[in-house]
Amino acid sequence: MSLTLPKTLTFPMMHMTGLTSTIWTKPGVNFAKLCFEKRHILRLEEVLQIPPLMKCNQRSVFTGTEGLCMLLKRLAYPCRYSDLIHRFGRPVPVLGMITNKVIDYIYNTHHHKITNWNNDILNPAALQM
Repeated sequence: MSLTLPKTLTFPMMHMTGLTSTIWTKPGVNFAKLCFEKRHILRLEEVLQIPPLMKCNQRSVFTGTEGLCMLLKRLAYPCRYSDLIHRFGRPVPVLGMITNKVIDYIYNTHHHKITNWNNDILNPAALQM
């Protein structure tokens, strides 16, 4: 099964500050006001093993970078999904599904690093020292 991105989006505000803006080309500029530069986002995407394209249950297709940026924005500062419409050019329900899909993917891929900890180092007595 191959995933493809839609050729056109019908959201008129996408050109304002979305992923297609010139902020990607300016070195040293925070991407999407996340306190990250482009190289940091791409590195985090690589380390978290986020796939290049992902698909929601209702068939919305999004890039891994876009989903990660949505998640980082939501985790960095409490904001409503409606505040992200102008930045990412997606309707509120899709923004919620994308962020949930990305956080579920990250948890499913990396939860063993949290749940299977080293009891010799991370037991309550050792943590009290």
